[in-house]
Amino acid sequence: MNWVRNTVAIVLAATLIGVGISYTPEPVSPAKSYIVQGDNLADVKALVIAEGGEITHELGVISSVAAALTEAELAALRGADGIHRIFENGSVETAGKGKPGGTDSGGSTTAPGLKDTYYTSLINGDYVHQMGIDGSGVGIAVLDTGLWKHNGIKYDSAGVVRIDAVYDAMTNTVANSPLSGDDPAGHGSHVASIAV
Repeated sequence: MNWVRNTVAIVLAATLIGVGISYTPEPVSPAKSYIVQGDNLADVKALVIAEGGEITHELGVISSVAAALTEAELAALRGADGIHRIFENGSVETAGKGKPGGTDSGGSTTAPGLKDTYYTSLINGDYVHQMGIDGSGVGIAVLDTGLWKHNGIKYDSAGVVRIDAVYDAMTNTVANSPLSGDDPAGHGSHVASIAV
């Protein structure tokens, strides 16, 4: 669509200049990256291409594409049947990504090479802690795919081992050490890290 508009503008400008009339084409808005989600991947791709957007990534598992779109293309897609959501595409950074020797997003100083892995203030947990509720004496069980033993899961904020036991339901065995084991799928580690 853009190339047709630009070609027409160039031909029109050349014609007008030939007869002595000046012409300034309307500036085309620069394309930005968006995530376009709809009924199904094939329909989303077809709609984006029909409006002149440039697909940069296919995100089939969520029936979406990442696409470079101008403001006009974006507006047309927002009103299209079969499109559910359009989000501006951008970088995402985890809250627990501390800056070595700097300060984290909560203003706390981090030791060189140390990543702060808990941000209670992001969920207002600091208010609960001020009331004396800190999880002491509470045990949790996570029944899932396994557990990676990285420091954020292995140890609490005081450096105490927080894993009491690891049971493997596939082999019906209890691990010799609570710090042994693995999580090939990663889901159990994700769930456990949220819980702790």
